[in-house]
Amino acid sequence: MYCSNCGASDIDGSSYCSSCGEPLSGAAAAPRQRRRLAGRGARLVTKIIDVILFGVAVAVIVISFAIDDGLGGLSLLTLLAIPIVQVVLLSKYGQTIGKKALDIRIVQASTEQNGGFVPNVLLRAWITFFLGIVPLFGIVDVLFIFREDRRCIHDMIAGTRVIQ
Repeated sequence: MYCSNCGASDIDGSSYCSSCGEPLSGAAAAPRQRRRLAGRGARLVTKIIDVILFGVAVAVIVISFAIDDGLGGLSLLTLLAIPIVQVVLLSKYGQTIGKKALDIRIVQASTEQNGGFVPNVLLRAWITFFLGIVPLFGIVDVLFIFREDRRCIHDMIAGTRVIQ
């Protein structure tokens, strides 16, 4: 039997989907066509791109203040612009600059539609950032990508997945 909400297969006789928790009807529905998951390598490359962009902005500020060229304020605006652009892209398209470059995006696991600000920014990024105070959380979060569904802890918190 397949869940009509998320397309996951469940053992016959179950009352609720083990993947999304939706009640299962008696009739077996055909699974919904799901988009291909983004590769682990692509997700890694997008993260590297996004980190490098932020690192370059920080380097510009440090260098600008170090040489005292009078452009420190402009450099600071550059540092603020990158996170603002990332938040807008995540909210509107489910993509960061890196994800846009590799043509992958974040979608809600149940609907495969963009979730917007709350799941993509608040839950995936900000909550995960604060959970980073827990020792080894970041490493464990990343290692979850080796599961069959390629969902990290931040994906499960937000109810998202990353697709091509």
